[in-house]
Amino acid sequence: MSEPGEGVPPIVESDVAEIHRVRMPGGGSLVVKAFRDPWPSEIRAYGLLAHLGVPTLRHRVQPPSLLLLEDLERSSTWRLATATDLDEADIGVALATWYRKLHAAGRELATSAEGFPSWLPCEAALVTHANVLRAARKLRLAETRGIRTALASLRTLAAAYASLPQTLTYNDFCWTNLALSRDEPLVAIVFDLHLLGRGPACADIRNVSGSLGSAARASFVGAMGPVDPHHAALDRPMAALHGLVVASQRRRLPGWAKPLLRGARDGTLEADVAAALRAAETLP
Repeated sequence: MSEPGEGVPPIVESDVAEIHRVRMPGGGSLVVKAFRDPWPSEIRAYGLLAHLGVPTLRHRVQPPSLLLLEDLERSSTWRLATATDLDEADIGVALATWYRKLHAAGRELATSAEGFPSWLPCEAALVTHANVLRAARKLRLAETRGIRTALASLRTLAAAYASLPQTLTYNDFCWTNLALSRDEPLVAIVFDLHLLGRGPACADIRNVSGSLGSAARASFVGAMGPVDPHHAALDRPMAALHGLVVASQRRRLPGWAKPLLRGARDGTLEADVAAALRAAETLP
C-alpha cells in the first residue's frame, strides 16, 4: 500500500498523526493513522492487547508508523457508538465485559515475569509536587486550601496510590472511541488506544462512570463489581490533581477541567485529600 499522504487528504490531522480513509479495491476501505514518529505507543498498545487476547478492532501495522484499522463506516460487524447510546442499560453491561477482560489481562501481566512494558505510562506519574505547583500557579489556584492541602500530603497520597494493585487502564473513555456490534447480542469494543496505561482498576471505573447516563452507569458499575472504598478514596484526589496538570498544559482550558477548578476552590479537593489520607492509614 502506498503512503496515505500521496493524494489522499487527511480526515483528521494533529501534531501526532494524520488520519486518512483509504478506499480499497472491491469497495472496501481502511482508516489509516499515519504517525509522525516511529513506533508510537498506540501502535505498541494494539500489539499488546492482541498479544494478551483483549478484543480490539481488526488492524494491521505497516512498520514503523502506519496503523491500519477496520473502517466502522463500512464494517458489517461494528458501528461507531453515538452519544445517546450511553443512556442504555445494555451498553453498561457490554462495556463492563470489555473492561473486565482488559483488567484481567492487566492483572496477569502485572504478575508475569515480563511485567508491564517500559513504554506503558502511568497517569499518576504526572502528579508530582513540581507539576501540581506549576499547574496551580498557571490556573491561579496556588493559594487555595485544596491545593495547599494536596501539596502538603502529596508524598503520602502518591505512595498509597502506587501501592494499589496495578492493571491495564484505558484512561480515555468517550463514545467517540466506542464500537458496538451491529448484531445481537450486544458487544462493545473500545478503541483509540493512545492513552493506554497502567494503574488501579478503580481509575477506569471512575473514568467510564462519569460519561454514562444513569441506567448505563448503574448496569456498568453493577457488572464491574464493588470497588474497594479505600481505592476509590485515594483515586478521587489523585484524579483531580492529574486533571489539573493536564488542563494546565492545554492552550485553552478544557470544559471538563472547570469542575476541577471549582473543587480546588470550594473545599471539595480539600475534603477528598482528607478522606484519602484516612484511607491510606487503613489500607488492608
